[in-house]
Amino acid sequence: MFKQIILTPKIERALQNDKHLQLLYKKLNTLHSLAIPIVIEKENNVFVSKFSDEFYEAIERLHAEIEFRIKQVIKVNTPNDFLNQSQKLND
Repeated sequence: MFKQIILTPKIERALQNDKHLQLLYKKLNTLHSLAIPIVIEKENNVFVSKFSDEFYEAIERLHAEIEFRIKQVIKVNTPNDFLNQSQKLND
């Protein structure tokens, strides 16, 4: 998911205070809280619950948006000289 990144206090604060990231997490929480699973009886009194494919797709999209936003916040709050050094190490 992420390359190894040192989260400085500045980056941690930026992640915690980012309004867009808060909104994405709120959407994710709302989606989970409103989702109703489909319950299927497989065999004698054995039930399986499953969510719709649309639910899983929406969750996947939100996770991708969250990951992208986290990377943006980290990049903006990381000094350029540190980014250049870490890119050289990863190449």
